[in-house]
Amino acid sequence: TPLTHSRAHTHTHTHARLPITTMPTCVECGKPVSTTHTRYGESIRLTRCKYCGKNADKYMEFDLALITLDLILLRVPVFRHILFNRVHDEDVPFKERGLYIGYLKLLFVCVIFASFVKAHRYQAAQSEAGLPNSPLPLLPQSAIFTFVVASILELATFACGVVASAHLYYRKKYRLIRWNYLIMALILANFARPLLVIMIVWSGFSSADHFILILHSLVLASNVTALQAFFECSALLSSYFIFAGLLAKFALQGVLKLMFPAYPLSFI
Repeated sequence: TPLTHSRAHTHTHTHARLPITTMPTCVECGKPVSTTHTRYGESIRLTRCKYCGKNADKYMEFDLALITLDLILLRVPVFRHILFNRVHDEDVPFKERGLYIGYLKLLFVCVIFASFVKAHRYQAAQSEAGLPNSPLPLLPQSAIFTFVVASILELATFACGVVASAHLYYRKKYRLIRWNYLIMALILANFARPLLVIMIVWSGFSSADHFILILHSLVLASNVTALQAFFECSALLSSYFIFAGLLAKFALQGVLKLMFPAYPLSFI
């Protein structure tokens, strides 16, 4: 896992959490394990965790559909599986720094859909004000670029708020390492954003506002679950970190709203 006890506490904790570069993680209890499975030809045998006695990673036998279903159901173990045990790059099984290309692609998708939501709300505000409205593809390129940049700034500010609050909370208890995995956890929590396309294709733009509210609620809950998996903490503590990130994001939105009165606001 991404936490390790500080030197001042190592003599009192016999099962100190290890850096994620050393060992995989039991998806059930979050403790380090030597391996998640042993392969015998075409079949595999799952390893049992010595701490909780359960299979260290049951998702090694699951297909993508079942993993996706558990992800939508916001189960903590599946977030641990994807973050710590799933090999995203055969040449680099554990990332010392930076992000895996898969997470960068998901981040790009998140930015695009966050920009789309802003553009939709911008057009809705124009319509309510009696101003000329046009379909999304006909928005000026400068407006689209502004929404993209604003979405990047908001996501970055939210992440900084989460990281800062986690650092303040854990600095005396743990020596936090591998901040890149925390960023990947926050990116993974946005997996639901592309679902907006399915919702709009199914019911059209007339119901987009309701879908956006549902989507944002799912993304917010997913962020809480992702931090639970990363920090091995309670939902309450995880919510505290998310709340700190949202405060930072709201502060940025307030500044942008002062600069651009028509700027659309969102809570996630």
